[in-house]
Order: sequence, then C-alpha cells, then structure tokens
Amino acid sequence: LCEPSTVQCPPLKTPENGKENCSNPYGHFAYSSSCTFSCNSGFQLTGSEKLNCTDQGNWTGQTPICEAIKCPELQAPKNGQFKCSQSYGNFTYNSSCIFACERGFKRIGSKRLNCTATGEWAGFALFCEAVKCPPLKETENMKKNCSHPWGHFSYSSTCHFYCTEGFLLNGTSKMQCQPDGQWSTEMPVCQGTQILLYTGGVTASLVLFMIFGGLIALAIKRLNKRGKEFHIIQLGNSTVTCVLILTRFHIFSRHNS
Repeated sequence: LCEPSTVQCPPLKTPENGKENCSNPYGHFAYSSSCTFSCNSGFQLTGSEKLNCTDQGNWTGQTPICEAIKCPELQAPKNGQFKCSQSYGNFTYNSSCIFACERGFKRIGSKRLNCTATGEWAGFALFCEAVKCPPLKETENMKKNCSHPWGHFSYSSTCHFYCTEGFLLNGTSKMQCQPDGQWSTEMPVCQGTQILLYTGGVTASLVLFMIFGGLIALAIKRLNKRGKEFHIIQLGNSTVTCVLILTRFHIFSRHNS
C-alpha cells in the first residue's frame, strides 16, 4: 500500500481585511490542501480566490489581497471646497468628505458624503449657490442699470440708479448685494426739482427770518435805551401811525451814554 504524501506547502497568511477557509485532507497546508479566500465588507479580492497545494510543495498561485472598494472621485464644487478623512486611500470605502461654500454662497445638498461598501457616495450631490438679496424694482421716474455676476439680485450684484429728466436723485446712486443677503444701502428716490427748490427756499427763508428778526430786536432795544417812544395819533376818523425806519446806522451804531 502507498503511504499518503507528506509534502508540505508554505504556510498561507490570511489577507488583511479578509478571511481564508482551508480543507487539509493530509495535514495543515500539506499536499492536496485547498484554501479559499474572501474579503470583509467594503473590500474586494485581488488575485486568486482559491489556492491548492501541489505534490511539488507549491501553491497554485500567490496569496490574494483585499483592497478597499473605490468610490467615484469627487471634485470641489464651484465657489466651494471639501476636506476628507480617508482610512484606506483616496475616495475609498469609509472615506468621509465635508463640504463648505465660499463667502457669499450657500450650500445646496449634503454637508457630508460617505463612501459606502458598494462603492457609492451616501448623500446628495452638492453645489454652492450665490446668496440672494431682495429684488429691486424701478420706481416712477427712476431707472436702474444692474450687473449680475452670479444671478439676478444675488451676491455681488451691483445696481446704478438715475432719474428721468426733471427729477433729481435723493440718496446713494449705487447699491451692492452683500454676502449676508442684504443691500449695502437703502434704495434712493427721485424727487421733482420743484419740490427740492421749495424745500430749499423754505429753509433759506427760515434762516433769513431768524437773522433779521434778531437784528430788529437788537435795534428796538437800543432805541428804547435812548428814550425813543412811538405814538399812534387819532385825528377824527383817521389814524396816523408813526413808522420806524431802521437803517444800518441805527442797528449797528454804538450807544453814547
């Protein structure tokens, strides 16, 4: 009778992040031993799935390895950036990437994406959208000219205002949409030139009234000190009134006691 072969093959090492399962009819890693290999979730086998020990004391192939499954490569969104933690390599299983948008833009989609065991990213595709400011409407007798780098009335939009003929601009002629979604200043208004002239005329009249009122009061005070009196004389049905005529001499002459 023939004795079973005692030929031995080199010991096999279980692949990292994987498993091996062997049958050994004539002893551990001996002739006719057969080993199959598999990988943990999130990893895929590279190499032969099964190895056999030959009568020459060699295995039929090299020990396979388990490599992390890859997810599609990510690109930073326009006007945004991302940062990843990656345990097994770039954009591989268990990688986690956090996204953020630049100043003046807001995130649309998931803040974080995770690479799953199936090679897909968990989360919604992300993009950065410009922050919007309240729409500006043209008012009566006003026109505007706007530029919108990132969309209508969005971050960095700039509007210039001007009035139609016969009207003057009251306020700032330029407004810009800021990163917080607010305009840089209040919207101007167009006013008719007659209204502006009337307002200016009233102001000037008040100033002149105050100046001349003060001068007249000063003149009367000085004349009273000199003993001047004013009388109203009744002549029959007629009344004669003495009218005080002031000159610059009366107002500004110095009193000689």
